[in-house]
Amino acid sequence: TTTTTTTTLLGLKVVAKPSDLVLECESSTAASALYTWLGAGGNAMVQTACTNPSVFVSFGEEILLALASLSCSETSSFSVTFGYNDACGNSASHTAYVVFFSPLSTVQDPSSAICIRNVVSGTSTPCSCSSPDCFACLVATPDICVRCRNSKYNHLGECISECPSSRVSVGASKFGRLCQQPGVCTNNKFGKGSFCSCDSHGAVGCTSCTSDLISTNCTNCEADRFHITHRCPKVVSCVNKKIVGLSSLACSCPKDCLDCSVALKDGVVERTGECNRCRNEKYLFEGVCSDDCPSEKGVVKGRYVGAYGRQCQKPYTCFKDKVVETDHDDYNNVCRCNNCFRCKFGFDGEECVTCRDGLYLSDGMCVDTCPSGNTSYGISNYGRQCRSPFECSAFKDETGEACRCDQQNRCSTCVWEANNPVRTSFCKTCRLGYLLHKGVCIADCPGGYHPNRTSGSLFGRECVED
Repeated sequence: TTTTTTTTLLGLKVVAKPSDLVLECESSTAASALYTWLGAGGNAMVQTACTNPSVFVSFGEEILLALASLSCSETSSFSVTFGYNDACGNSASHTAYVVFFSPLSTVQDPSSAICIRNVVSGTSTPCSCSSPDCFACLVATPDICVRCRNSKYNHLGECISECPSSRVSVGASKFGRLCQQPGVCTNNKFGKGSFCSCDSHGAVGCTSCTSDLISTNCTNCEADRFHITHRCPKVVSCVNKKIVGLSSLACSCPKDCLDCSVALKDGVVERTGECNRCRNEKYLFEGVCSDDCPSEKGVVKGRYVGAYGRQCQKPYTCFKDKVVETDHDDYNNVCRCNNCFRCKFGFDGEECVTCRDGLYLSDGMCVDTCPSGNTSYGISNYGRQCRSPFECSAFKDETGEACRCDQQNRCSTCVWEANNPVRTSFCKTCRLGYLLHKGVCIADCPGGYHPNRTSGSLFGRECVED
């Protein structure tokens, strides 16, 4: 039932298409399962030849709007188009369906018509369902049955002979049999008296709970555990003197700590000794907020925006306010250079790599003017440098590094001289038919001068006196 619009584009390949999703409409976990499915791109498998292996998933938000007004009185079917994009600009897209199953023979979304007795309901248009045991299915997804026949039970859109052990068989006629959820589990007993356990469903620390075998909500907790959003955690966060998710108990963190971990001991809230987030321009390392970072442990100060959330971290490069090393713990997190376009944070502090705003790079810092004896190299407002005088020929210097002579690229060979004016080199040879005159490449010679030649090579022409 999955439709494909693009499979491979310039190194991006979808090797496994997104799968359709069938959800029990009244299930307490339907919404979370949907968000997980959407975030995983429909569980598609995508490969990219891009050097950055990250693949970003997008989808139309119409499904979220539909979810807000969803009624479980009918089976609803919606199409979702996923977009897959890599860091190299390649993209692909696929469409899959999400079905909110309800044991009725109608659908809420008019774009997903119902197929009954091999015709689209209310029309004479022919259709068919995938299973011979299906009495009614969705036209858009014929393998999703909404009403079974032949004494089969409907379990999440599939017609089966017996229900799973986690479900109750409902119905006695040949049509419309269902597999439904059992009653809730309260205090280790189902409604009919059978045994159940909170711990067996992941509710750690629960002494009493309600469960539908899919999700579990704690109603009471063991001693020295917090009761927060139907769970019983032992350690929680304290922010601004309040426990996150529980305002009835007061808490406190150290002076320079914004977010710390706390626990209950004999009914009293106590710190565990760890800070999770610092304030007052302090740096977090191993749960403690300090003015400095211990270089002997391989960490340096991270320059963050603002006075909150600063951390000690491994040396890194900051470019466009992001940590750029893909193997760094803080990859793509926010950072900030000081008057610098690209910088490195190491054990000797911040070192600028590339300057901006018309500043010049000098000894790892961005300065307004270069020291005497240096040449002020640079044409644009980015990447200017203070350097020893050098010659630039055919866009390379003596070491083979890239260089330029002028904004218009008229000059082929130039010298960046000491104490030169801003953005100014002294040209020695012009290109593209331009004429050299007093270190500058011009289109026409001034009065009293004429071209040394008007034919032949376009390189090396110059103005000579009449």
